Amino acid sequence: MSLNAQVKLNDSGFGDVQLGKNIKAIKGVSHFSSFPDRNLFQVFPSDIGLYVWQSQDSLIGGTQLRYVFLSADSNGIVIKISLWINDLGRKVESYLNRIYGKPKYKAEPAVNGWRNRGSVIWELSPDISAFLAQPFVVDPTLGFEVTKLEFFYPHNLKKISKHIIAPRF
Repeated sequence: MSLNAQVKLNDSGFGDVQLGKNIKAIKGVSHFSSFPDRNLFQVFPSDIGLYVWQSQDSLIGGTQLRYVFLSADSNGIVIKISLWINDLGRKVESYLNRIYGKPKYKAEPAVNGWRNRGSVIWELSPDISAFLAQPFVVDPTLGFEVTKLEFFYPHNLKKISKHIIAPRF
């Protein structure tokens, strides 16, 4: 991708970054252990199979892709794509509704102090889902409102739970 290009989403990711693709076939990917900002994050339980695709591209106007994390299985096949977006204009959800239609599930913000404006899940196909989590506040470690958009195979939930990533506090 070129500097500051606009990423076009599809049902399994964007551009070269696609679910089901071999991690070695994606340009611009490096293992999490060699990622310069790795100390800003905690990974549970380990970073085996966790990769980073770095870019200064945007999702839609003014919506910067800050980090893109890829989870691969033991065969190197991408099973989860996690886009960490700085959604200052809060445009991502309506953008995704235009692309994917009405979400399958929408949860309103919790009132118990959980730092989330709500969660939305789209069923993109019988095999692929997209999950959007929207924050209330700027993350103190990263310095921006981390809106997460994740593409995943629902049948691989056990495998993708091996790559839980969070900002280090």
